[in-house]
Amino acid sequence: MDAKSNRITITRIEELESLLAVRILDRPTTKVVIRLAGQDEVENQLLEHKINRYHNACGCGEGKFFIVVALGAFFIQGFVQKHLFWSWYNAGIAFLYCLAGAFIGKVWGQLYAYFKLRKTIREALSKLRPDALAYPSG
Repeated sequence: MDAKSNRITITRIEELESLLAVRILDRPTTKVVIRLAGQDEVENQLLEHKINRYHNACGCGEGKFFIVVALGAFFIQGFVQKHLFWSWYNAGIAFLYCLAGAFIGKVWGQLYAYFKLRKTIREALSKLRPDALAYPSG
């Protein structure tokens, strides 16, 4: 990893395999640069784009979506139960709905990105090394 530019340069298959060992919340926000020998520049750039998409994902988009869903659930519940009026209590409950939605969305986004990253790396390894399927999936 180049500390000045905050990026990881992958030049060997073993370095690509080492990305499988990264834990869910232990993914630094670094740019992964793929320069694998034996692949042309377009293939390296495609793999680099796929890996960076999931390696640097934070779950913010999913968190926003789940906030909207939670607010929708709050208003539907209030409309059905006829408790849809202004009060500090209802404002607090709406805030808790939003907080729960943001948390659930953030966790969902992190898990989704983690498993998609691992799947992308495994697919790349299976194309680069035919015996890659014999390695443990970790």
